[in-house]
Amino acid sequence: MGLSRLAWLPRRLIYAGSLGLAVLVAVWVIWRHGRAAGEARFAVKRAEARVRVLQQAAEVRRNVDAEDHAGIARRLSRWMRDQDHD
Repeated sequence: MGLSRLAWLPRRLIYAGSLGLAVLVAVWVIWRHGRAAGEARFAVKRAEARVRVLQQAAEVRRNVDAEDHAGIARRLSRWMRDQDHD
């Protein structure tokens, strides 16, 4: 029934159109899969960076808590002096 409507088109044209449509669908599926994989990879990198920052902050907090007030003041003074180099 559907083929009778397309009977006036040559079979090669129908075959080429079907093949072209199949290729376009395959490219679209591959593109979507690659994009999803890229977004997942980016999310993992972002989470890993956040973990590194939190670990570094925890390490700094432990170092500050372990040092006496005079040592903290001395290090802060040195850091402030070094920041004033502009």
